[in-house]
Amino acid sequence: VAAVDAHDLAFGTSRWSSKLIHGGLRYLASAQLDVAHESAVERGVLMERTAPHLVRAQPFVLPLTPLVSRGHGALAWAGFRAG
Repeated sequence: VAAVDAHDLAFGTSRWSSKLIHGGLRYLASAQLDVAHESAVERGVLMERTAPHLVRAQPFVLPLTPLVSRGHGALAWAGFRAG
């Protein structure tokens, strides 16, 4: 006999933790500041205590070409600094 439930105990945990690690800038862009802050705090805990062997800072390239206005470039840079 097998009981299959769509929402078991671990439902969404991998997806949610992945969003917390990767999603800081996305949440800032959509003005979800509380979630962006939670993401940054969780990322810090993972990098320093919980899983430093799995989570580490990576370089990021921001392609600010002449097609990107100064205002948008400044906004993107501010988002990076806030993230």
